[in-house]
Amino acid sequence: MNKPVSIPIGGELDVYNRLIAQLPLEWWGISHANLDTILAAFVDTGSFHYSQYLYVVLQTRIKTATDINLDIISSDYLGDELPRRVGETDQSFRTRILATLLQEKATRRGMINAIYNLTGIKPVIFEPWNPTDTGGYNDYQALAYNTVGTYGSGSFAYQAFIDVYVGPFDGMASYGGYNSYTTGGYNVFGGAATLWYGGSSIQTTIISDFDIYKIINLVKVYGTVIWTKIIRGFP
Repeated sequence: MNKPVSIPIGGELDVYNRLIAQLPLEWWGISHANLDTILAAFVDTGSFHYSQYLYVVLQTRIKTATDINLDIISSDYLGDELPRRVGETDQSFRTRILATLLQEKATRRGMINAIYNLTGIKPVIFEPWNPTDTGGYNDYQALAYNTVGTYGSGSFAYQAFIDVYVGPFDGMASYGGYNSYTTGGYNVFGGAATLWYGGSSIQTTIISDFDIYKIINLVKVYGTVIWTKIIRGFP
């Protein structure tokens, strides 16, 4: 038994069938080329309008929005705090928008999570007024002197020190060159070709110092001071 052919809703054939169903076909007979010619304009218009409707429906939610609409959403919710990176895909931009909107803020855990979401590596945070970081005198499990922790200080009220680690970025260093007989991809003789035609898009994966400072300022408590050290390479 042959399965019935599924006609996509809103497609040209679907719109045509809907129009024909409203007409008294006994007036036109089985073959009606002239009628089909007239209906063609309505079919094209109806199908296009339905595709536009589906597109608009996608733009009503961040999880499905695309194109310039994601840029508008970012501007509406975050102002100029989270612009799209050059060449950034919709999916990457959408992920950053959602992570920022739902980001826990004004807490130590929120700061760790925000930096981790950006770099993929958890930062090291030290608060001079936090006994958990400094350890306690005569506490054999958390004594600061030569054991764990760092010396605290009352001179650093509402301040913290953060070491942010950013993984190494190789760029195009591992790709073979044009006409390289050992690793080139163009007419290479034998072996696996690794030649790759690069472009500016590969540079968008670089996490800049500006990106790091921006996320820290977005999460930290207003009026506090965050001393930041950025370490690039393997932690």
